[in-house]
Amino acid sequence: MIKNQQQIILNKLLALICSVFDAYSSVFFKLENDFYYPKAYFSLGNNVNPKAKIKSNSGLIGWINQHQKPLRLNKFDKEEKCLGYYQGKEENKIKAFMGCNLPHNQGVLCVDSKKNYSFSEKDLKILTQFAELIVILDRAETENYLFSRQIIYYKHLSIILNMINQGMKWNTFLPKLLTIVAESTGFEYSLFFVRNETGTHFSLEGSNKSLQLAASYPISLGVIGWIFNNGKDIFQTSNVEKQLPLLGKEELQFKNFACLPLIINKKVRAVLVIASKDDKEFDPELKNYLTLLKHYLSLFFENLYFKNKTLRGES
Repeated sequence: MIKNQQQIILNKLLALICSVFDAYSSVFFKLENDFYYPKAYFSLGNNVNPKAKIKSNSGLIGWINQHQKPLRLNKFDKEEKCLGYYQGKEENKIKAFMGCNLPHNQGVLCVDSKKNYSFSEKDLKILTQFAELIVILDRAETENYLFSRQIIYYKHLSIILNMINQGMKWNTFLPKLLTIVAESTGFEYSLFFVRNETGTHFSLEGSNKSLQLAASYPISLGVIGWIFNNGKDIFQTSNVEKQLPLLGKEELQFKNFACLPLIINKKVRAVLVIASKDDKEFDPELKNYLTLLKHYLSLFFENLYFKNKTLRGES
């Protein structure tokens, strides 16, 4: 039963990966006896070969295996069978590819596209974070902790994806998003700050709990202002020597918080915050979840930004 549930979640994760990167197919390969076999896949077509057998030193999958590092190609030679997991002539239609190895030679995760120049370096970094999630899911098959916190994090990411696909209005989407983020992390508060168009001030756009704050703040104020200006994550725990103020010294006093910049069109346009007045820890699993969530939301908002810009007729 656990193995079947694990496979279902793995398949859904690959569908999520396809959606995030607007890809044609995503495939997860496992290495067995010097050959790679697809353990799970998702494709917009019906031509992925579930019985594909790829030599560990063959094609692009073999290259990733031999070099043990990610690979991104937005143009590659399709005269040779370099992918090896399609039936018929489907591979000839693929124009872009990226893939990454899982830690400790546990497999290869890859995505492809029929569009030219589909994948960026940022996309490749996000793919490696998805690979870490797959390691967790793959371990669950043998270690029997399918419903651990890591799996809960993935389930909440899936819920957020479904909300986006439903095309919710912003004033409905944001409160739901902040509620999910607070519930999945176990932090008391989830906050969303945005900067104004001129970049001189920022304000609280939404929170999962009611807060009495000023209408806006100077862009240089507190930790939030610093992140708007520097675009770096900040994690604060209660055991630090000096507590940093999110805003002014008298406002929003929390023992623990994480602040994550959302970079849209090369500028920090929003900051997602989780905060708690109780002692909390930022373990590697939670940090990985928050980083993945940050990159995923940045991609979503960036697509939305350019879509609105196009509708307005801006260049």
